[in-house]
Amino acid sequence: MPNDYIFYTLLTISVITILLRATPIFLTRNLKDNALLVFIAKKMPIGVMCLLIIYTLKGANYLVKPFGLPILICCALSIGLYLRYKSAILAIFASLFVYLIMINYEFLLYYL
Repeated sequence: MPNDYIFYTLLTISVITILLRATPIFLTRNLKDNALLVFIAKKMPIGVMCLLIIYTLKGANYLVKPFGLPILICCALSIGLYLRYKSAILAIFASLFVYLIMINYEFLLYYL
């Protein structure tokens, strides 16, 4: 009896997981021309960028050296790259790379 219980539990979990992963595929076929989804798809990258920048600026400590300078530089870089190339992925990864370099090599910050 316990083996049957485990089997049916795993079967139920598997079926639910497959249905949850397949549902968006079937729904998007019917919603391809939905005006709301087209609008969201166009505006989502800039919205995500704004949320990331706000969240990043909120957590900075501006009273201790380097006074939030790495965050401000990387936010400016991110905004500039996005406005120039219209690529959210490029802006996010480039600014993340520069931020990690600045944080891990702190001696660079003291020369700024």
